Amino acid sequence: MKEARESSDAAEVSVGLGPGTKCSSESTESMLKLLWEATWRVAERRISAEGPTRAGLLPFLWLKPEEVAERAGLDVAVFEELWGTQATSDCANVSAFEAFVIDALGAALVESVKEHTYDALNDHSDDLAEFIRTGGVGEEFDPEARTDHRMALAMSCFSLNPRADYLAYINDIEAMIELTLYGSGLRMKDGLTRRHLTMAIATILEAPWLNKILGMSEPHPSAALAITPDAEPNEWLIDGIGVWAVVSSMTEPVD
Repeated sequence: MKEARESSDAAEVSVGLGPGTKCSSESTESMLKLLWEATWRVAERRISAEGPTRAGLLPFLWLKPEEVAERAGLDVAVFEELWGTQATSDCANVSAFEAFVIDALGAALVESVKEHTYDALNDHSDDLAEFIRTGGVGEEFDPEARTDHRMALAMSCFSLNPRADYLAYINDIEAMIELTLYGSGLRMKDGLTRRHLTMAIATILEAPWLNKILGMSEPHPSAALAITPDAEPNEWLIDGIGVWAVVSSMTEPVD
């Protein structure tokens, strides 16, 4: 049913763009939308067909400009028309199609700090351990909702171009760390910065997603643990334990 709907979509939006065609801003915006939607249809179908390990991390090896253009109902020359200049100036060693993919995936923002994480900070502003434990660092894994994450990750790895969306995610974590340390009476140890702590936490939070993408089970296992000597045993997600560990080892009480 989904593939039939996709075929119908492609048939209804045949536009076409030949070499040298000049586009108005309105027609360019329309084509960008068509290409964006076509890219995700191709990506989702290929990842589903081949499995995340085979397809999810290697988009430039199988995401073809001809297939994306055909699904969008456009001529393949659209990529050179709209991204040829960028491919030779803004991005290092990429084709016009790859420059398009970088632009497209840059618009697929990684979901940043969850609202319930901020809620947990408000509820446990005087208890750092309980904030980390209840702050939602482990989320239920939904493979259907992570195509954008797989594609953006792969684009970053294989094009060696930075991801503005991921930088926004990192900045959100750092802003929360600043609030958390201040409220907990902590500071960074000498030689360490909030950015160092941010990157350590981000690495922990990313690992379960990467494990699942690579076919490993249990992205967020848990264990009963007394996190401090005077604490009661409680259920902790493994990645929550990791976050607690790096925060504890990289910070110290304010004098």
